[in-house]
Amino acid sequence: MVVLGEGHCYAIENLIFNPVCVLHRLHLLDGTKYAIKTFCNVGDGVGVEEWLADGQLLQESADWFVREVLGGEGAPDSWIDFVGGQRITVPEGYLHYRGHDLAKLIIARFEELRQLGNNDSKVMVELSRFMAVKGGKFIPSLFVDTFSKLRQ
Repeated sequence: MVVLGEGHCYAIENLIFNPVCVLHRLHLLDGTKYAIKTFCNVGDGVGVEEWLADGQLLQESADWFVREVLGGEGAPDSWIDFVGGQRITVPEGYLHYRGHDLAKLIIARFEELRQLGNNDSKVMVELSRFMAVKGGKFIPSLFVDTFSKLRQ
């Protein structure tokens, strides 16, 4: 039997509702309210592609996101690796938060996500499309690891 993220995260929601996916989608939904400079220390001139290519900016954004969702920073003692080579650190509590509860918490905090669908599953599907849109670079590596184990 193969378990996605065994020992690393609670459920698939913890990976799909990762800070990079959610913030990218929020930026697309409302680029003024969720301008890149809102969640990381940059000026107006930084675009999405530059943001996605810069590990430091992604980490600042992940830190902002976790504060917004969980109400505190927590020690960044765990991580999400992406197929494209980027890594963000997050508190272990974020990855071990009950998946459905985490999804509900994020959607409640960022109500714009409701534009993606009328239930958590539809929002999750739309967020997962980001992974494919960006050439697979932002697929959490745990998905690839799991599929590789299934093929063995």
